[in-house]
Amino acid sequence: MSLRPRPVTATVTKPKWMEPQVTRPRSRSLESNGSTASLTSVLDHDSYESLGESEDELHTEEGDQYTRSDIDNRLHEDVKNKCIISESSSQYTEQKDPQLSSWEKWLIQKSKSERKKQREIRRAKKQEKTIKEKEKQDKEMKEKKAEERRKEWLEQKSYEEKLRKKNDRQRKRLEKDLKEDEKRRIAVKAEGNYDEWMERKKKEEKDLKKEQKRRQQEVDHAKKKQQIDAQHKYEEWLHKSKNRPKSVPNSFGYTSGKLTGDYIIEGKVST
Repeated sequence: MSLRPRPVTATVTKPKWMEPQVTRPRSRSLESNGSTASLTSVLDHDSYESLGESEDELHTEEGDQYTRSDIDNRLHEDVKNKCIISESSSQYTEQKDPQLSSWEKWLIQKSKSERKKQREIRRAKKQEKTIKEKEKQDKEMKEKKAEERRKEWLEQKSYEEKLRKKNDRQRKRLEKDLKEDEKRRIAVKAEGNYDEWMERKKKEEKDLKKEQKRRQQEVDHAKKKQQIDAQHKYEEWLHKSKNRPKSVPNSFGYTSGKLTGDYIIEGKVST
């Protein structure tokens, strides 16, 4: 193999930075009449890419699971990322369109800032609306549960009140029945005692009359027996007196155990 250098025959391609810059004609609105409104046409430049609203919004389902601090952190990160994208896009536009004036660049940057600010405001409002709706739903749910508990409490209270009144009526009816039964029992007992007392009283009166009659009969029988005995004794005495001999006459008489003198016997006067 030869050590001689090979001749250079290949064509060298120039890099892109060595190519001459071509300035494209900028569009100018015919209706602007030389005003600065034509400067806003740079927003339609091919290098400017607007971020879609779908990329700026947070998912509703994920947002429901985050707190306010988590949402703020997420928003801060999105703003930071979009600022980086906007800066890179701005740098690319400046490199691609180096012929833009400082005023046009400032206006583009200001428009980007305003649009970003509006997006942030809309996103914040949407997040705030979502939070308020969730709070409203939570509040309505709490009020609904509170109303349900209140209705249950009222129904329970009404049931207990009805049950209490029913028990009171049953208790009063039972007490009334017991009092009536007691009165009837006392009346029956009193009536039975009265009848028993009357029967006992009649029996005592009957026994008393019977005893009095028996005693009267005994008295009458004793009197009759006494009369009979007296009559018998009188008749016996009379019978004996007829058959008894007469005593010897005595002319002496005694008064208080003293001899007083003669006395009349059989019609004679004693001295």
